[in-house]
Amino acid sequence: MAITHFSKSISLDKLWQLCLCPGQSIEVKSRSIAFGIFMGILPVWGFQLIIGMPLAMLFRLNKTLFFIFMHVSMLPFTPLFWMASLLTGNLLMNRPMIIHDWRHITLGDVRTEGISFILGGTVLAIVAGIATYFISTGVLFYRRKMKYDQIKMKRAMS
Repeated sequence: MAITHFSKSISLDKLWQLCLCPGQSIEVKSRSIAFGIFMGILPVWGFQLIIGMPLAMLFRLNKTLFFIFMHVSMLPFTPLFWMASLLTGNLLMNRPMIIHDWRHITLGDVRTEGISFILGGTVLAIVAGIATYFISTGVLFYRRKMKYDQIKMKRAMS
């Protein structure tokens, strides 16, 4: 598949390679991906980009990777993250998961569940960010090793 722009055609693989910035370290790429996941899950409702982009610039991260991975909580995954946040918050607050009858919900219920949701979403964002950092570092190191192994094999064959 190719994307055409001003009479130039670029493949999606080439576009992905440009996003990965070949001159950037694996550390910066992994931190950028992890920070994107963290900001995407963090319950700040629509302010992820406004908060995250200046921080990505301040921390000298790859802004393209941050932007791509920040969108992890887009539909159809949004309800899954909401439910996981609520479950995590209730677990941390040592409360059972309560299914409310929406016809009889009170402001106190909303406040209590809101606190659980924010706490759970924040913890979930931190855990997902840390896990993503380690996973992306491993994947990027593996890709680099495979690339160097292919180059060695080509040189050995010629």
